[in-house]
Amino acid sequence: TEVLRKRWPVAVLTFVAVLAAGVAYTLRQPKVYEAKVTIVLSMDRLAPLASEIESMEHTSRYYLREREFRHTQMEVLRSRPVLERVVRELHLESDLDFLGLSDLAASEQAEALEKIDPVTFLKGQVTVKSIRDSNLAEISVLDGSPERAKLLADQVVTAYASRRRELRRQVTRLAGDWLDG
Repeated sequence: TEVLRKRWPVAVLTFVAVLAAGVAYTLRQPKVYEAKVTIVLSMDRLAPLASEIESMEHTSRYYLREREFRHTQMEVLRSRPVLERVVRELHLESDLDFLGLSDLAASEQAEALEKIDPVTFLKGQVTVKSIRDSNLAEISVLDGSPERAKLLADQVVTAYASRRRELRRQVTRLAGDWLDG
């Protein structure tokens, strides 16, 4: 305690210097915004020619199927086909601001554009998590622009819904082909 009494000014100055450095570092970091969208993951049957009708609400198999379905759909939300659609619809492959290349010189931008996979870049910004004890999933997108973060989150949901519709049409078409024989 004797040493602390003699050297308290040094301790206080050290604390203030570390605090100031932390504040300066934090203020210099680029701002990151988060947009969140919550969706319902409903397990509507994609098999129009089911061989048996069962009351799935009362079986333990239903719970396991539902859980497996939710997990699968959460992976689909971040899948390459869904995110490729987002990149294509929003022309992100050439959006220098989105790709973090807008501060580079033109010659460096062209070289960097060749090396960046915009789908992988987008996947790094998208997270999907299940909301406990529900059929809800929360899609979260981080971006340097609040408007673009919202646009990306909305477009992920739109691309996912389009993919689900395409799969339903495909199953229906296959069932029709089977019936036509």
